[in-house]
Amino acid sequence: MPSISFKKDIQIPLQHLAAATLVHWQEIPEAVRSAIVETAKSGAFPDLPRTTSLQEQIARLVRYSGENRD
Repeated sequence: MPSISFKKDIQIPLQHLAAATLVHWQEIPEAVRSAIVETAKSGAFPDLPRTTSLQEQIARLVRYSGENRD
């Protein structure tokens, strides 16, 4: 998978898009959810901050989104 660079001026809209994705996470087909998580963990975004526990943080966020649905 090629890496993707994001300019600073679109990082805020990306955060909003990510939040909106989590709101609808359970409505997204499982195969697509898996692809999203794998892409996020892959290092395809060199301009975004990395953390050693990224995989655990992503899993926790996805679980949180499922637990806090109305």
